[in-house]
Amino acid sequence: MPELDIITGRFCTSYWGVYEVPSNTTPGMVYIVTLDGGTGDAHCTCKGFEHRGDCSHLRQVNEKACLWNSVWGYEHEFVLDPVDYHYGPERIPGDKCPNCGGGVCPIRVGV
Repeated sequence: MPELDIITGRFCTSYWGVYEVPSNTTPGMVYIVTLDGGTGDAHCTCKGFEHRGDCSHLRQVNEKACLWNSVWGYEHEFVLDPVDYHYGPERIPGDKCPNCGGGVCPIRVGV
């Protein structure tokens, strides 16, 4: 088995974001998608997620939110900002995400 190095990466706080995503089929309906740091379970308030554990709203967040980190990058044009956050790790004081300008959290990862 290959040896694993543990490093501290910098992850955009968007990984702990709460997002409002409009329904694709019901005008005016908004679902809440909550991310849990990329390592925990994400959640959506729609029935599809409740039944399947996946949905188009979660996929939209994964495609359209910042989700930058210093380990894998993922710099792209993002169009979906969180409306709120819930945090596990503390933010790095004064550090800003180079992609969206939001906060940054230290996360230990294996590479």
